Amino acid sequence: MDPVVDARAVIMKNEMLVALLLDDYSQAGEIKETVKQKIGPLSQGRTLYVTTDEGVYYRTMTLDNNLRDGDTRDLIIQDANDMFDNLNIHENHLK
Repeated sequence: MDPVVDARAVIMKNEMLVALLLDDYSQAGEIKETVKQKIGPLSQGRTLYVTTDEGVYYRTMTLDNNLRDGDTRDLIIQDANDMFDNLNIHENHLK
């Protein structure tokens, strides 16, 4: 969907994060709401976070790549938990 260039998702226990990379951030709020509406039913009762923060997107991409590359699962889980614990830092981007 325009202007989404790429999206990554991480699911940890009762939380789900969708990080979006956009080519036009002027519509970020509208895009996040649309994604929440479309993905909400798929979250199966998890708390759903949708962000357009580029730092969170790239961190999510790194987690995904590390998992695919076979990195130590414990380190990946620890990093993912830390990311979820610190999402409040990017609070303005989550709204």
